Amino acid sequence: MGIRLLCIAASIILLMSFIPSTIRAQTIDGKIEEGEYPETLTADKGNYTLSWIIKGSTIYMAMSAKTEGWVSVGFDPKKVMDDADMVFGSVDENGKVSVIDTHSIDLYGPHPPDVELGGTDDILEYAGSEFNGATYIEFSRPLETDDAHDHPITQSLGNKLIWAYSSSDDFDRPHKAAGANWTGARERERSGPPPGVFLRIHIFSMSLAFVIMAFIGYIARFMKGRKWWLKTHKVLGLIAAGLGVYGVGSAVFLVSFTTGIHIRVVHSYFGLVGAVVFIASPVIGFGFLKAKRERKPLYRKTHRWFGRLSLLLVVAAIILGLFQAGIL
Repeated sequence: MGIRLLCIAASIILLMSFIPSTIRAQTIDGKIEEGEYPETLTADKGNYTLSWIIKGSTIYMAMSAKTEGWVSVGFDPKKVMDDADMVFGSVDENGKVSVIDTHSIDLYGPHPPDVELGGTDDILEYAGSEFNGATYIEFSRPLETDDAHDHPITQSLGNKLIWAYSSSDDFDRPHKAAGANWTGARERERSGPPPGVFLRIHIFSMSLAFVIMAFIGYIARFMKGRKWWLKTHKVLGLIAAGLGVYGVGSAVFLVSFTTGIHIRVVHSYFGLVGAVVFIASPVIGFGFLKAKRERKPLYRKTHRWFGRLSLLLVVAAIILGLFQAGIL
């Protein structure tokens, strides 16, 4: 009898070893173990990772990012973030985990919780952790819900996916990095340099142009007695204008590789107007040199005010850009 029971027990254990992992219980503990999720996608040079497994009518997902702020994933936006079904998660400094079921109501938000829009919170379980400068969030939700603010998730996760993460735990603070480049659970390949290259070029070009413009103003104000001042003033003006064009061009490429929608935030409006004034200032300056005597005072005055205005606009654009990036 004992041998028979032993054989039955051994048979059961052997059969269990062949049971597919997809029907075993999934543990939501905020720790992402190697091999725990069979499907994984990465973005932002590996700084953001999304993993998932579908069991029956439930999807289990894990988000991680190299940040101590919030992380998020969104499903099936119409354009950019509009109408996206989104999940945000964070772990605060006291270890408290927050995960919310949200819905974006416009291209760039806001994305209030579904319950504030008359819907329901359809997150079944969640957990999270934070260590070594990275945040890990696990959650589960039904593939389909009765909430009009949720989108059905397909068995193959063939949904269009968007992602983002921030340096802040405040879900209303801007993201640090984001993307909308996953369709049908595959990351869409893009030709050309990554968006981060254009961002660095933009920041460097506009910052250097601002410094040069400030130096040009200093020369015009305090160095007019020197023989070299006018030639230096002209050469630096052309260099600053060229950097302004280069900076604006890099911003255009950056937006083309990310959201695809230009001139959408206050920073971009200030930047565009500042760049136009920035470039117009040396043009007016050269017009002054060739203008008739009676028109020179008007050119001189306009050139000076354009120079001052360009500096103010670029300073405003820089500050707004830092807010947009979530640095300020």
